[in-house]
Amino acid sequence: MMDGGVDVPPEADERADAIRAGGDGEKKQGRLGRWLKRLGLGLLVVVVGFGTFVWLRSEGVRGERFQVAVAPVSVARDEATLARGEHLYLALGCAHCHGEDLGGARFIDDGAFGQWYGTNLTRGEGGVGARYGSADWVRAIALAVGDDGRGLYIMPSSNYAALSDGDLGALIAYIEAASPVDRRIEQAPGPIARMLMTFGALAPKRSDARDSVGDPTPAPTGEHGAYLARVAGCQDCHGEALEGAQPPGGAPYAPPLRPATGWDAESFDVAVRQGRNRAGRALDRFMPWESYAHLDDDEVAALWAFVGAE
Repeated sequence: MMDGGVDVPPEADERADAIRAGGDGEKKQGRLGRWLKRLGLGLLVVVVGFGTFVWLRSEGVRGERFQVAVAPVSVARDEATLARGEHLYLALGCAHCHGEDLGGARFIDDGAFGQWYGTNLTRGEGGVGARYGSADWVRAIALAVGDDGRGLYIMPSSNYAALSDGDLGALIAYIEAASPVDRRIEQAPGPIARMLMTFGALAPKRSDARDSVGDPTPAPTGEHGAYLARVAGCQDCHGEALEGAQPPGGAPYAPPLRPATGWDAESFDVAVRQGRNRAGRALDRFMPWESYAHLDDDEVAALWAFVGAE
């Protein structure tokens, strides 16, 4: 090829084309890199903005106040009442969150959901016992509202609202008699918990009034069994009519309890108080048998009379 009278080898043309093509490619890569950087910065802004919104909104939800008027219950201090209160505290699972010393315990430790503790119920440093009166305990236990008006998260008050005046008074008596425990507790909700709060999927199980069924006579009867099933929270997993249900939170399907097909009184007792099924295998960890192990023989017989009734 001639260029101004000078021969240019074909190889030179090819090299020039390659250099021009390389330059075009570098420009394209540069434009792609700048576009990806802008996209990354945009996504970062969105993530930070959404995270800030979730944190602020969840803090607002946690700080919401409720005005709930309640009537105090009679609180006796005799030994029989205190023994009944201790029995209820253990059998209804209070110790799982608040600890056997009532000073508060960590019951959830999960990176995404956070660290959750039961309140220190005692009169010790960090506890609420010194400032709570009978009406405050009723409001907290049965309605999931603290003395400052804020809702109490993961407090199963929808069950405890059905406690009789006598049992609620006994539970309060036991709590008030507890030795002081100095333990300050701070909840630390994780990102998933905060997101659930933000969109209303995690909220206190509070109500505006108690749903007490009265004072059923403790006896191995179906009537008393129905009361125990209610306050012990059986319906939380097994369904409102104990017909079987899929509980929230990743728990496995909870089979029907009414009718208790294939069960007898003995195998039912083993399941409730020892956490083993009819084949002798351990029940799922969501079954709170370690609390129910504190139920006495008459109470288990009452539950069986209720669920085993045809």
